Parts: sequence; C-alpha cells; structure tokens
Amino acid sequence: AALEKVLGRPRASVRDVERAMDALESSGARSATEARIEKLVEEALGALDARGITASGRELLRGALDALAHRAI
Repeated sequence: AALEKVLGRPRASVRDVERAMDALESSGARSATEARIEKLVEEALGALDARGITASGRELLRGALDALAHRAI
C-alpha cells in the first residue's frame, strides 16, 4: 500500500515517499538490490580485465562503474 501511494505519482508527499522507502528497507528489497548490483559490478570488472582494452580505457570504465553503482540516492 505504501508503494502504491508514490509509484507514478510525482506529487506524492514527502511523508508518503518516506513510508515507501521504509517499506522497501524493511522488506529486504534494498539490501537484495544492492547485493545484486555488487555482484554485477564484480562481473563487469572481471570482464574488463579479460578483454583487450587499453589501460586508460579500463580506468575510464572502472570510474563509470563506480560512479553508477555507488551513487547516493
């Protein structure tokens, strides 16, 4: 119910958004998603090492992975 009040509703109240975030946290959805992201990042980093990518290209892609995977929400 908490998610239904905010999904697709750009004018949802701050309180409703907080309740939805609490629901995601308490359900374990957030931690499961974060664990999945970390697994995918590890796989991507391994793929970078296995390919014929220049050192500067690997550095750029590693930076992009880090920025995307660990951005604050």
